[in-house]
Amino acid sequence: MTISKEERERFERQARSLREIETDSPGTPEQRQRMLELVNYLRVGDGFEPLTEEDEEEFPELGFFRRAQALGIARIRRKGT
Repeated sequence: MTISKEERERFERQARSLREIETDSPGTPEQRQRMLELVNYLRVGDGFEPLTEEDEEEFPELGFFRRAQALGIARIRRKGT
């Protein structure tokens, strides 16, 4: 599949923007609680059961990140670097 020049430029702009805000910080407990509340609001609106705090360890992204760390392929980035 061929990617057009315009698509590649759009992707590169998105990647630059994401790098500016990327962080490895898990956030404060308060931030995680607010995120859980937002996710549950959306889940319930879509007819799914709300998540609990115990479910936090089950988020796929966290599992992917931990697997990448275990394989030595996760980069540790600090905000502003």
